[in-house]
Amino acid sequence: MSDKLKEALDAVAELGRLQGRVIALEALLDSEKAENARLKAEVAELKSQPDPLTAYLYAAELAKDEIKRLKAEVERLTKAEDKMIEITYMKGIAGIDRGVKS
Repeated sequence: MSDKLKEALDAVAELGRLQGRVIALEALLDSEKAENARLKAEVAELKSQPDPLTAYLYAAELAKDEIKRLKAEVERLTKAEDKMIEITYMKGIAGIDRGVKS
C-alpha cells in the first residue's frame, strides 16, 4: 500500500470519527435546548404566581381593612343600641309602655 493511499484511508477514518462526534454533539445540543426550554417554561410559571411573602402581605392588608370596617360597624351598632336603650328608658319613665298618658 502506498503512503498516499494510507494517508487517504487514515483521513477517511478520521472523517468518520469526526462525523460521529458531530452527531453526538448535535444530540447533546438538542437535549440541552429541550432542557433550556423546560427551564424557561418553569421560570415563566413561577413568575406568573405571586411569591408567598407578597400574598401574605396582601392578605394582611385585606385583614386590616376588614378589621377597620368591623370596628366601625360595631361602633355604629353600639351607638344605635345606646340610643334604643335611652329611648326605651325614657318611655319607661314617661309611662308610655304602661298605658299611662302624660
